[in-house]
Amino acid sequence: MSEPDVALTDFALALECAAFVVLLLWRPPAADAGARARDLRRHWALAFAAIGTGALLGGLVHGLCDPGSTTRMILWRATLASLGVSALACWWIAADLSESAGISRALRAAGLAHLGLYLAVLWLSHRFMVAVVSYLAAVIVLIVAMAGAVRRGVPGSRLALASLAAAPVAGVLQQLKIGLHPVYMSHNALYHVIQMALVAMLYAAARRMR
Repeated sequence: MSEPDVALTDFALALECAAFVVLLLWRPPAADAGARARDLRRHWALAFAAIGTGALLGGLVHGLCDPGSTTRMILWRATLASLGVSALACWWIAADLSESAGISRALRAAGLAHLGLYLAVLWLSHRFMVAVVSYLAAVIVLIVAMAGAVRRGVPGSRLALASLAAAPVAGVLQQLKIGLHPVYMSHNALYHVIQMALVAMLYAAARRMR
């Protein structure tokens, strides 16, 4: 295993996300919760599934693939593609939180357009920074929508907003290559640990939203 700390923290994040997807879909919202609550539950599950898939693939890339191999290249691009799906989920959750049907439709369409553009760019460049910029744009949209949900008193929105606001900070720490140990907790491994905490906060928020 070439980067054990990165691979193992990736696998841990994947397991966490898988558990959250199962819990969200296994226990649907109450029958009287309304269509928005059901849509939110499904789209949060989509977000966790995409994050978990990206983490699983990333763990395989960092832990089991030889540098420069074709397998590594394919898995890395699949990892970046999964981040595009998680960005789509952000757009759709923002749409679910909108009180305007027109804005909700526009956000859903914009999310699909964003994903299409991202995949087109990804075909030309497989740099991680492309994924970071794309994902950050979707997170900003969701932060704005979540801030509106906080003002309306939507359950769980404050916790979700706190997690989303911290996510770019974690990304900056990763890009600055700030870690705790060069072997046992590199900057990528630390980023995954922070992600696990933020994802747990999002799950707790998602369970309360309606």
